[in-house]
Amino acid sequence: MHKLGLVTIATLALGLTTAQAGPLDPHTIVVSGYAEIQVKPDHATVDIGVVTSDKITAKALQANNVEMQRVVAAIKALGIPDDAMQTSDFSISALHPKVKGSYDEDDSITLGYEVTNKVSVSVSDLEKVADIIDAAVNAGANSSNSVNFWVKNNAANQDRALAAAVRDARHNAEIMASAEHTNVGKMIAMTNMRSEFGPPPAFVPPPDINIAGVMARVPVLPGQITINASVTVTFAIE
Repeated sequence: MHKLGLVTIATLALGLTTAQAGPLDPHTIVVSGYAEIQVKPDHATVDIGVVTSDKITAKALQANNVEMQRVVAAIKALGIPDDAMQTSDFSISALHPKVKGSYDEDDSITLGYEVTNKVSVSVSDLEKVADIIDAAVNAGANSSNSVNFWVKNNAANQDRALAAAVRDARHNAEIMASAEHTNVGKMIAMTNMRSEFGPPPAFVPPPDINIAGVMARVPVLPGQITINASVTVTFAIE
């Protein structure tokens, strides 16, 4: 059962004006409602690849191509299909020394060139996330920006959060109206906002972390995705 947390903000409006509705009927009340739900992610995207450098651009690129082919082959060997992989970053940049006593670079001097090639791998089996990272690193991957978890078919969850926010708004209206010995009637107008956010990307250790000379399995914790909705509702007062 998912946890449902409600945070409420309410305002009473008698004869106020809104940009959307124009002058309000004096027998209305405007309230805000908020709700959020926690759901388990069912998909993950792993960003991983290879960074190489050399004084000569072609050599840096060639070395990167060789390593990246190994990484992709290792990922495919886990049963990951081609359509689950997509190049997420490819760049060639010049390397410059730092200016002494500063974080700036001296563009007048070029030490070499750096080639970056990364791939995003999307899977529905979250147990494979650690396997993908381990296999890629063992094959030569030395760069990873993130592991992101998400929900593929999220419409139903968003609808749940929105419905809960509307219920929260009516609850707020009823509490406020009861203090004035009035009743809340039908909904007249509503605006809403929905958003989704989840846990921070999982930490991916650099390839030199090991225990007793053996690569330790990467700890991957999917956590939960937070889906929230907020509404502003105008109700009639009876």
